[in-house]
Amino acid sequence: MLFKWFSRLSLFSKLSHTAVVMCAVECIQFICLLALGVSTAVFIYPFERPAAYAVGLFIGCLISLLKIIMLEKTIARAVELGNQAKNYATLQAVLRYFGTIAAIVPAFIFRNQIGVFGVVAGLLSLQVSAFITSGIIKKDKRV
Repeated sequence: MLFKWFSRLSLFSKLSHTAVVMCAVECIQFICLLALGVSTAVFIYPFERPAAYAVGLFIGCLISLLKIIMLEKTIARAVELGNQAKNYATLQAVLRYFGTIAAIVPAFIFRNQIGVFGVVAGLLSLQVSAFITSGIIKKDKRV
């Protein structure tokens, strides 16, 4: 049901089912990582200020969402291009790396306002969401 709601949003309406599921999982991970990180910082070990961690996590997860959308559009466009697909896909991969760098560098410069650990957790959540999405898609196909 959550995936159907996500696919109705205008930003996700043109994406494949896999990309929509991945974006939904990414958003759920954001909420879980936010609750886990803030509660850890407040009650167990103050690794970062909770507000800075939340801002960093938001930025990291936002970049991860953008990377999912960019990858989806890259694959769709590369199929259409044919012989020029390799150059286009390479350029898009470089742009995704610059997106990652654009999230990490300001976090190091503005350490008091943007939590570095939050940014890194948000960026790494992309791999976790891909793994979870794989399981969800396989389960859907078995039913």
